[in-house]
Amino acid sequence: MNEIKFVKADGSETTIDSTIADFKASVKFTTDDLTSTEYVQLDEFTDETGAVSSMIVITLFAILGGKLSNENRLPVNIGFENFVDLMVTPREAGSTTIEALKYANTIPFKNSKSIKTKFKLISGTLPPGLDLPEEITGTKLGVDGTVFDSVDVFKDVWSINKGKQFTFNQESIFNSKVEFLNIQPTTGLFVGMGLQTATDHSRVVDAVSTYVDENDVTRTKISVPYMVGTVDSPSALHYAKNTVYDERGALTQSKDSNFLGQLKTTAGTYTYTDTSLTTDTSNIQDEITRDYNFVIGMYNGDTDALLAQESFSIRVRQNFDAVRDDFLRTSGLSGQKKYFPYLDVVSNYKLPLLKADGSSTFITMTDNKLKVDNTEIITTDGLLSLLLISGSASNITLQSV
Repeated sequence: MNEIKFVKADGSETTIDSTIADFKASVKFTTDDLTSTEYVQLDEFTDETGAVSSMIVITLFAILGGKLSNENRLPVNIGFENFVDLMVTPREAGSTTIEALKYANTIPFKNSKSIKTKFKLISGTLPPGLDLPEEITGTKLGVDGTVFDSVDVFKDVWSINKGKQFTFNQESIFNSKVEFLNIQPTTGLFVGMGLQTATDHSRVVDAVSTYVDENDVTRTKISVPYMVGTVDSPSALHYAKNTVYDERGALTQSKDSNFLGQLKTTAGTYTYTDTSLTTDTSNIQDEITRDYNFVIGMYNGDTDALLAQESFSIRVRQNFDAVRDDFLRTSGLSGQKKYFPYLDVVSNYKLPLLKADGSSTFITMTDNKLKVDNTEIITTDGLLSLLLISGSASNITLQSV
């Protein structure tokens, strides 16, 4: 809450709580009988001579604390709706992923006391890799940077540095489940039922439930363990998936409407139209998010006097690509390195266009394809290649959806 100091006619002082919007302060006034209240904006007043004077000169942060969301939004759907947290960056990731996972936030402020403004952490800590500028001019405080995977961010069980003992919980992989969706028929299903996939891999059903699909239709699904066996001798489930690839062999977001997988049981054959791989983390004691809480102080650039302070927080979310890298490296294994934002797998772009009347519009390009009548023009990582009348080539950079 912001406070405004008033000097009474007798020379004594009092403070009144205020609310701030667009750097303008408003104070709540209540009638004598306490039956109604009104917010009055305090920006200027007219004195007895008729002259207009500034009543209050404000020095403050424009936002009243709280969580600082990432303004550098991830260009892909990573499974979280409206994802605004800071995502850890794997140390072995390439430049595209590092750039995409950078954190950025701008805190507006106003300083009426000095041209230059200094900022310091009064308490708490920032995530490793983020820093505050020591002194700036202007009215925007930028908090940005890259947080690489390290034991300084999460516990040793997630990451490993030189000289640290690696204690990654290998058994967590056994928490993964395969869900077979839209099971038909829906009768005769029960927990403990044995089944076989088309590749003769066997599992025991551990859950039968319903869900509502994208068309608001209630469907039936069953769940089975993805991994069985032991840590030293694990066995992953092989099963048919509803996946569609384009001409380049890249995975698309499309589904095959004619796909029908089969599961054999002692009660007969069941079919499914799609699958989902999920992981239950409720029994994993390791952190997957961490909130960094801190207080930023705004200081006079000339005198170092404290002008205002506010409490903020940034939520850091673990990147399981980084966990995988650590596990493979410390186990003496290797694997294909795929990282966020998977731009070479599934990407949607839009082609900006200018109409004859001067207004703008765009065409959505799904799975890196621009469809014109019966022709599909394939783009490459957000670039649309065109051949000009002169015979030379030109690229148009597309916008991420």
